Amino acid sequence: MENEIWRTYYSNGKLKEEVPIKRGKLNGIGILYSEDGDIIEKKIYKNDILMGNPYVGMSTEELANRLGYIISDKSEVDLAEDDAEAVEINWKEVSKILL
Repeated sequence: MENEIWRTYYSNGKLKEEVPIKRGKLNGIGILYSEDGDIIEKKIYKNDILMGNPYVGMSTEELANRLGYIISDKSEVDLAEDDAEAVEINWKEVSKILL
């Protein structure tokens, strides 16, 4: 049996958020979208309660560690011999990757 999905929409009809419904309640990873359809953030719901984003309040160093990234400045990225790239590290971005 497939789980139901609770959805909300922007006034223009585009999808704003979707959350799995399990056992009749919001349970699981909710995804918040921009009006353009890009993922803004992922959040955890448990028994109809928004538990939030577990990465809020973590330092940049803690977030980088969770991702297995190394913090360096732009000059170090430019000198890297492999396919290194600079990425923004913040709790919203980390939630999109890890949740």
